[in-house]
Amino acid sequence: MTAAEGRVLLARAGGRIVAYRNACLHKGARLDTGVVRDGVLTCPAHLWRYRLDDGTCLNAEGTLERLPCRVLDGQVEVEVPAVSTAPLREQLLTHARTWRRHGGEAT
Repeated sequence: MTAAEGRVLLARAGGRIVAYRNACLHKGARLDTGVVRDGVLTCPAHLWRYRLDDGTCLNAEGTLERLPCRVLDGQVEVEVPAVSTAPLREQLLTHARTWRRHGGEAT
């Protein structure tokens, strides 16, 4: 399930609701149409896998960006991330500078 115009991915993990930025660490693909099996979400674009309980990526180093959320009177409240106003080129360069594969080498 998504919220905030698709920017937030909501899921149930271990009996609780978790919220993550709805973007794969690999190429930024939306995760909300991915398959969940045994608590692991698989990205529909390139099959990267994430544990839903903590967002850990099973293909490379890193974790999904977890967003603060709570359930209040049956409603899920999520602290929604701001929309970036930086040009796409700058967003991609920032992502490239911080992304790491297993083994610690930047790619």
